[in-house]
Amino acid sequence: MQAVGVLVVLAGFASGPDPACMTTVAGFLDGGALLTSGTDLGLALVLPGADPVWLSEMPGSGRNCVTDEESGRVIFKECVPGDPALQRLVGWTLEGGREILIEAPVLAGPFEAGSGFIAALDGSLLRLGASAEVLDSFRVEGLCPSVCEAGEVIYFVDGAGDLHCLDESRPVGGHGTAASVSASECGSWVLVRRVDGAFDILDSADGRPTVEARRGLFPCWSPDGEVLYCASAAGGDAELTGQLMAMDPRAGLSREIPVGAELPAKPRMSADLGLLVTDAGTGALLGGGDLLDPWRRLFGEPVPRHGRWRASDDPRAEVDVPWMHQRWDTPDWFDGSWSCGPTSCLMAAQYYDRLTPDSIWCSSPSPGHWSRWGNYVPELFTFLGYTYDIWGISPGEVWVQGAHGFICRELGGAYWSYMTAFLSQCGLYSAWAGTAWSTLTGELDSDWPVVCSSTI
Repeated sequence: MQAVGVLVVLAGFASGPDPACMTTVAGFLDGGALLTSGTDLGLALVLPGADPVWLSEMPGSGRNCVTDEESGRVIFKECVPGDPALQRLVGWTLEGGREILIEAPVLAGPFEAGSGFIAALDGSLLRLGASAEVLDSFRVEGLCPSVCEAGEVIYFVDGAGDLHCLDESRPVGGHGTAASVSASECGSWVLVRRVDGAFDILDSADGRPTVEARRGLFPCWSPDGEVLYCASAAGGDAELTGQLMAMDPRAGLSREIPVGAELPAKPRMSADLGLLVTDAGTGALLGGGDLLDPWRRLFGEPVPRHGRWRASDDPRAEVDVPWMHQRWDTPDWFDGSWSCGPTSCLMAAQYYDRLTPDSIWCSSPSPGHWSRWGNYVPELFTFLGYTYDIWGISPGEVWVQGAHGFICRELGGAYWSYMTAFLSQCGLYSAWAGTAWSTLTGELDSDWPVVCSSTI
């Protein structure tokens, strides 16, 4: 096993419940709120004086959604369980119900664009009208996991995390590995969220940065053009400080917003409901007045992981991470000797039941066995809008895709930054934790899996 030289702690947030038990805001419609879980599983509309209306209970449905206030339509994505080759965009109205708009083996979106929306397919971006009619199409390389339109100019992130603009005269490079882009309501600014726990703001008129590498988690636009974000501790992106901030992109100045949450996360603001945040310590949604009072934990109460109880005087921490062997649980044609990092990340992701089992038969050790997740190490796959088609070298100068390609690339061993990016794309939060024994035991005692390179 190659030493990866990293240590990563997984958590939904710095502290708090399973992210699946968190209630967060996905959008707003008709004076109500679209709610989803901390892992974007399921989408429900809560309107004044009414019980929640479920739009979807599918994975990915709360990740991106576009609303059209004029028509009352919501457009969102679904990743269909049991068939990893099928993803779709769905349109929904309260009166008309569901309508499948687009189906494809892999797609990303929807993303806001004028009166319609943008969908990303492998090799193209489609600008669609409110009824999903194709208004324009643009050729791009691969699949774009995030797209926005600002002042009729389209910015997008490619599969490698590089930022691009369809107007090639605008310089938009040099922002590190980008995770997503979004435009302010007036279209004057572009917010670039980075995988290193920072964000940049660009002037959409020329693509040049006005704010660079401001540390902060969950940045988003407010209706009045400020950027809301959660302050993070200096030197690492694992610790929420409990401060909710608002920044003016013109001056680059930030101010703290008082909020009644110990660990505010995933802020959203609307003209009707004001500021809403999720308390990462309890999983409850805060704000919204009487509308949201009964639905603050729409996605369940925090419960002990796997229902397990451990006596306080037991020195052992038993974290039920699924076992994967990097050589014996990967395809027979693949040598997983260098895949300790990708395998560990997949084990940690499966602790939170992320990926659909994709069983393969492995012949070693004799007489053979079924492996539930080993195929994800070297084979191309798509999950939650990300396609893992980057090539990485493995023993024997064999280049492969999948988790190994994304995490190991030309090195053959794992990059810790790509490990945290991979886990973020699986809907998890991870960070470098250092090597202090008290930190490691504390994380394990809190039921967070730890990925580490060690010598025994």
